[in-house]
Amino acid sequence: MRLLSLIATLVVAAAVGVYASGALVSSRAPVGTQIYVSQSGAGAQTGRGGCSNAHPLAWLNSASNWGAARGQVAPGTTVDLCGTFTQPLETHGGGAPRKPVTILFTAGAKIALAGEGCPGSGCINLADDSEYVTIDGGGSGEIENSERSYAKYKEEGPPSTAIEAEGCHRCTIENLDVGPLYLSEKGDVVGNTEIRGIKVRPEGGPVEYVSVEHDYFHDMGWAVNVEAEQTTNHIYVEHNVFYHLTHGFTPGGSFNGGNIGPVVFAYNRFYGNINWEDGEHDTNHVDGVHCFAGYGDYPHYNDEPGKGLYVYDNYIKTEGHNVTAPVFLEGSDNHTVCGDKTSNLWVFNNVLTGTSCCGLAAVFSGEPHIFNNTLIGASSSEEGCSLFNSDTEEGRLLAVQDVRFENNVVTRCKTLIDAEKQLFAPHGMGHNLWAGAGSANEAFVCRDPERHEYLFSEYSQWRRCMENDERHSIIARTAKLELGSPLAGLGEPRPGSPALHHGANLTSLCAQTPEEALCKNIKGQARPHAGAWNIGAY
Repeated sequence: MRLLSLIATLVVAAAVGVYASGALVSSRAPVGTQIYVSQSGAGAQTGRGGCSNAHPLAWLNSASNWGAARGQVAPGTTVDLCGTFTQPLETHGGGAPRKPVTILFTAGAKIALAGEGCPGSGCINLADDSEYVTIDGGGSGEIENSERSYAKYKEEGPPSTAIEAEGCHRCTIENLDVGPLYLSEKGDVVGNTEIRGIKVRPEGGPVEYVSVEHDYFHDMGWAVNVEAEQTTNHIYVEHNVFYHLTHGFTPGGSFNGGNIGPVVFAYNRFYGNINWEDGEHDTNHVDGVHCFAGYGDYPHYNDEPGKGLYVYDNYIKTEGHNVTAPVFLEGSDNHTVCGDKTSNLWVFNNVLTGTSCCGLAAVFSGEPHIFNNTLIGASSSEEGCSLFNSDTEEGRLLAVQDVRFENNVVTRCKTLIDAEKQLFAPHGMGHNLWAGAGSANEAFVCRDPERHEYLFSEYSQWRRCMENDERHSIIARTAKLELGSPLAGLGEPRPGSPALHHGANLTSLCAQTPEEALCKNIKGQARPHAGAWNIGAY
């Protein structure tokens, strides 16, 4: 399954102009005590010396074998998984600073449950309030169920979760192939909300210092789900590949206030969701990133530089008619908002392309900083590239304010931008490239609050309606971008593109982003400290 998954990844990636290099890496060499475990055990079942003497899974799943005594799973222990497991794995303890408990998949090891697959409590269930636990797939480890499908069951079935971590503190999940958990084909009508890759919740303890990196997630519903509590911090979802699913990363929280962050989604690839497309049934909606809260709750993301919510350096392509947005930070209906109107939200250096209902970078809450993205619609006759609106009916509070939208390439949509002028910061727009909308389209929409539509040739009238100088922006027939080659990079400007050397220099803002990431482009190349930047992600 590993080889087939990797081949499928590379084939699909090449087709959409996205490549998945660096997703899975070899695991580091085990350190400290090693204990070997297999499904039924082997040899003398001492757990020592290799897989030939492995403990049975029942030994690992017993709380009596976790602790500080000799032979128990203790801080610094590496548990080597051997062969195929057909039952869930449970932890009953954790590690310590610089001495994590590591669950390591040896070469060819996997958890493969037949029938309904992983239970809702997880094929790997990390104990409540786990600390210092690493799950390392080793570059070839898998959690899968190739039997569960709509074709077989004709329904969603019970909840299924690959890894559940309640109250996870300093936990890492890396180098793992998660999926398939459910096989669906275009036209199947089945909800997938409860078919999950990783679920992290604050029950049992605070959620903080969680890293999900260098993993593959495919053939499931929602891949990485992190429910925050008031002080959740240092969440990193980086260098992963998401395909054949509908939600890549879903951060959220059910409370008012708090001080969340940093929460980072970076260097990821998301594509190939058409297998969940069911047209007018609209059973599942699709988002690369979907941030939301409980009904009527307004969580707060940290105001300090580098400590808010950050979405950057991602390639996200969405397909079909059931898409909300590649990046969807809720707030326009003021029911389940991502964050309150003072939350520190950043979306930059992304290539966002495909279909959507609500814009490709749909940021409807907080104080959005939307810089140096390349937004490419499905066609100049469909939908909108960027949408900024609010809904304050029924006395609800405004959830978004002081939007900044600079250095973005916006192209190949029926409507390039539909915006309420009251939402933008003074001088909050500029150095954008608007291209490829079609001469007869309502390319620009201004709401004040009435809706005013303007053709592509009426850009200057839209600017006047917005009462925002939109300084130094460019109108062009074409953005001259690469639209298919994985070698040149999806959305990369071709020679002569108006995106080249016409952007604002935002060096002064780089320190407000993690590791000054804004000062590099999506390819990791440093942007100039002086002089013009390019417009867009490159």
